[in-house]
Formats: sequence, C-alpha cells, structure tokens
Amino acid sequence: MQILILLMLVVVTTFEFFTRGDHWRQWAILPNGFQYCPELGGVIAAVIVVIAGTRNRFQFVRSQYLMVFGALSLTIICGTLINDVGAGPILAGARNYLWAVPWFFVPAVFCFTDAQVKTQLKLLLAIALLQLPFAVQQRLGTKGQGSLTGDFTSGTLMISSIMSIFLIGAICVAAAMFVRGRLKLWQFVLLFLLLLVPTTINETKGTLFLLPVSLLVAFLVASRPGRRLRVILLTSALVSAFGAAFFPIYEYFNADRQYSVPLGELLTDREKLEKYLYHSEDIGAVRPAGRVDSVVVPFKRMVLDPPLLAFGFGIGNASDSALGRRFIGAQFEIYGPYLRSSAGRLLVELGSFGVTLVFVLMWLVYTDCRVVGRRNEGTISALAAGCAGVTVLLSLAMFYKDIIIHPSLSFAFWYFSGLIAAERMRSVDGSGSLAHNAGSGMVEGNRVAPLPASEG
Repeated sequence: MQILILLMLVVVTTFEFFTRGDHWRQWAILPNGFQYCPELGGVIAAVIVVIAGTRNRFQFVRSQYLMVFGALSLTIICGTLINDVGAGPILAGARNYLWAVPWFFVPAVFCFTDAQVKTQLKLLLAIALLQLPFAVQQRLGTKGQGSLTGDFTSGTLMISSIMSIFLIGAICVAAAMFVRGRLKLWQFVLLFLLLLVPTTINETKGTLFLLPVSLLVAFLVASRPGRRLRVILLTSALVSAFGAAFFPIYEYFNADRQYSVPLGELLTDREKLEKYLYHSEDIGAVRPAGRVDSVVVPFKRMVLDPPLLAFGFGIGNASDSALGRRFIGAQFEIYGPYLRSSAGRLLVELGSFGVTLVFVLMWLVYTDCRVVGRRNEGTISALAAGCAGVTVLLSLAMFYKDIIIHPSLSFAFWYFSGLIAAERMRSVDGSGSLAHNAGSGMVEGNRVAPLPASEG
C-alpha cells in the first residue's frame, strides 16, 4: 500500500502538468489520458477501503466522522432530488466533491510505520521544492514575453494561488518539525526561504494573510506551553522578513503594468480594497465575481427560497465540465461566475447545510490534529501539529479560492487527515500508534493482521 500512497502523491501534484503543460504548452510529455489518473486513484482507494474495512469494521474511524459524512450524503441526495439534477452533472459533481474522500479512510484500514510516514513526507517535500525551478522558469518566461502577470507562475500545480497554498502548507509542517527538534534551525530557515520564493514571485497577495495565521497555529500546537511567547516572536520575525521581501518584489514586477495599484496602497485604502474584493455584481453576471460576491450574492437569492437555501441547487448543477455539454449543470450560466471560491461553490450547490457540515468536518480534523499534535513523540505527532496549521489554512482558503476541485490539495489533505484521525483512535483503543498494531484487525503494510479470537 505504501507504493500506492507514494504514487498518489506524485500523480495529484505532477500528472496534470506533464499532460497539459504550462501556459506555453511546455512540458506536455504525457498522453492526455494521464490527467484522469487522480480519479482512477480515488476509485482504487474506495474499492480497497470497502474490502479491507470489513476486516476491522472501521473501528479506527471516529463515529463523529461517520455521522457527518452520512449527513453530508443525505444533504447531497436531497439537493439532487429537489432540483431534479441530471445524471451528467451529478457524475461531474461527485468527481469534484468526492474523488479524494476515500483516501481519508485508507489509514483507518492500513497501518503505516513511522519510517513509511517519513518517506511520504520526504516525497511531499521533494515535490514542494520542485516548484521552485519551474516557478522561476515560468516567471522569467512570462516577463521575457512582455506579460506582467504572475498568474502563469504555478509550478506543476497549474494555478498560481494553488501552488502558493500548497507551499504554505509545506511550511506549516516544516515549522512543526523544527519545534519538535526534527529539523535544525538552519534547515528550517533554508526551507522557509526556498518554499516562499515561488509564492513571492507569482504575486499571490493572499499569502500575506494565509501565511501568518496558519504558521502561528502550527507553531503554537507544536510548542510546549512555556515556550509559546518565544514562538509568537519567531512567527512575527519570519512573517516580517517575508513581508519585507514580498512588497518590493511585487512592486518590481508590477511597475510597468497599466492601472496597477501599489500593494501598500491597495491594503490600506479601504475603497480600493473593497473594490478588489467586492465587484458589486448581481445574478446573471458574465465575469467572475469578487470573493465577497461569490458568497453574498447567491445567499441573497437563495434566502428567498428556504429549501434552496438549505440544500442548494444540487451537486454539480452549477458547475462547468470538460466532459461535454451533458455534464454541465443547468444553473451554470447563471451561477457559474460565483463558483470562484469553495465557500461559494458549497453554498450554491450544497446549500447552508452542506457548508455547515464541511466546516464541521474541518473542525473534527483540527481537533484530531491538536490532540495528536500535543504529544511530544514520533513523526506523526509533529506532522499532526503542522497539519493543524494546514487545516486552518485550507479553511480560510475556502473563501479565497475554489480549492475543492484541485487534487494537489484535496487528495493530500484528506489522506494525511485520515492518518492523524486514525492515529488518535488507535491510541484510545490501546492498540498503540502506527507501528503498534498487532492483533488489531487492521491491514499492516501490505498484509492483513488477524482479529483477536474474541472478535472473530
């Protein structure tokens, strides 16, 4: 199973890039069919989980998760029935929302050793560092062709802001590893610099908000109570250093852009900031809505129809699809511009119930990360502390970008969240952490451990 996990991490972070290439179609070296490998991986994971999960009856999945997933499934069903959503949009919507979820349950039925988790994290770090040379090449190529935008600086993750969020997540895990003594100071500082260069040169303004909040959470969860003031000071120093570098680099790349607004002026001028976030669009807009519009405008329309507000227009019913016209939602032309953020997508297609349940899931993951991350032993504990920051990062990012549809974020997040959630349950169950699973009825590595006689 370890090989499948490693392959999954590579597939979701590189295959689409090496299939479609960058903005200039460079690096498109794989056949087109390879871009659908994440979907295939999700199906394989689902089959494996169903087969292997019957051996331990999913005893390492907290009942709260099962209740929320069940309620979310019921919400999806109600939304599709109320709106009479066609089979095509349902299939396309299921792909967007559910393709990564089976990976959450994989660690509940497969137990990975501490060494295997380290290997997974090393691979993920290598992929994160791989973004640097690609981002530099893309930024220089963009400037060389007279274009001033940083949108094409996306590494292997296709979207510049998605790459930035991915790298901030990697920094959160590295920060926790440093606090727990698994990285030396110079190693952490070096990684901090290397991982932030791509998100600096692609001008992702959201980094200025997402980085300090998520990094602070990772540091606080990883540190002992008596060292938290020191951690806050360290976070402030790192973020200040990043800001000192980000502002002049941003201004350098935007100096010749027509109608460009200095970043400092944008952040301090209330009128300009509101114009950036709120486009004052209404239903029927033809251009992408502002980040505030993507939630506020649909809400104003849906609040007039209680069933619609509760369950939304149905899964996939407001989404576009590359699979063909039969898979495009009936509400896409009207509400498509408001799917700019995950919060907007969830509200439009799953309603207020769906939005609430998704954030309850994020809260459950965060609490598991805190419980496991408070321990002072093992790689999994340090990883959990870092993932606490990642969970906060992605929760905030849902109002910034539509992160749900990007496998590089969703697959990795759900797998490592499942790893931490299962670790908490193993400890409560008494079967131990990661390597201690004899007689627990789970799959160990690539084999199945027998159930105790009393449970057989």
